[in-house]
Amino acid sequence: MTLLIDKFNGHILKYTGDGLLAYFPEPNDIGKVDNAINCAYLMRSVVDHVINPLLAEHDYPLLYFRIGLDYGKAIVKKIGSTGIKSFGDIFGDTVNIAVKIQELAEDNQILVGASVAHMAHTYWRKRLTKFKLPKNWKFKDKVRKRPYLVYYLKDDF
Repeated sequence: MTLLIDKFNGHILKYTGDGLLAYFPEPNDIGKVDNAINCAYLMRSVVDHVINPLLAEHDYPLLYFRIGLDYGKAIVKKIGSTGIKSFGDIFGDTVNIAVKIQELAEDNQILVGASVAHMAHTYWRKRLTKFKLPKNWKFKDKVRKRPYLVYYLKDDF
């Protein structure tokens, strides 16, 4: 997956157990969103059509994934003092919401926040369907003052 992220101009910030956190800082706002969606879609395709068939062929357990995407401002910063061991991290509401979106996803599902849906190329927007949010979803659209919408990327096209 790290190779795919790199091919779409993404950067892996950190590994989180059996997952990872990546961000897509270039080339421009719409390009960032499209790169992230293209990468997520290709990741799903590789797992579904390459990795899992090989695992099944050898009677190994299949891989499952959940992907959550959001778009917005975030700060990537090195934590720690000069001369001391330090690491990079990413901060901002966007990161928090992306993680919460990912937690909503079912196995092998890609979910995206409303800001991603708004910024995505028409090709991808046509493939997004509104996700039914749980009653305890507390994230609000800061402009419209209503629940922050989430969409899933259909895989049947």
